Amino acid sequence: MNIIDWSKKNGNPIPKWNEKMQTVSIIFRPVRIKSSQQNRPESRPESIKEKITRLLFEKPLSKSEIAKNLGYNKISGALKRTLKDMLKDEIIAYTNLDKLNSRLQKYKLLDNGLSEIATLFKIKKDLSLGPSQGLSGGPSR
Repeated sequence: MNIIDWSKKNGNPIPKWNEKMQTVSIIFRPVRIKSSQQNRPESRPESIKEKITRLLFEKPLSKSEIAKNLGYNKISGALKRTLKDMLKDEIIAYTNLDKLNSRLQKYKLLDNGLSEIATLFKIKKDLSLGPSQGLSGGPSR
C-alpha cells in the first residue's frame, strides 16, 4: 500500500511533495474538521441578549468587558448590533451621557432590563420543573 492509498483509506488529505536539488520533502496535512456553528459564541443556546442582561445585572460594564465575559477575543459585530438594539429598546443605557464615545463608557441595566431578567428567571424556573409538576408547579392530573 502506498502513501496515497493509505491517506485515502484513512480519510486524510493526500500529501504534497516537492523535489528540489535531489531532495524530496513530503507535507502531510491533518484532517480538517469543519467548524460547526456551535463553536461560535453567538450561536450558543443562550442568546447574547440574555447573557448581556445577566452580566449587567451584576454591575455596569464596558463593551470590551462584556466581550471578554462572553468569550470573545475582540468586540464582534454581533455584539455591537445587540448592544445597539438593547439601547434602542431601552433595556440598557450608557453610564456617561456627556461623553458617549469615551473609552471609559459603560453600559448599565434599566428597569426594562430588570423586568426581562425576572421574566427569564421565571421561564427558566418553570422549564426546570419535572414532568410530574407541570408548569404551574402542582401535580399534573
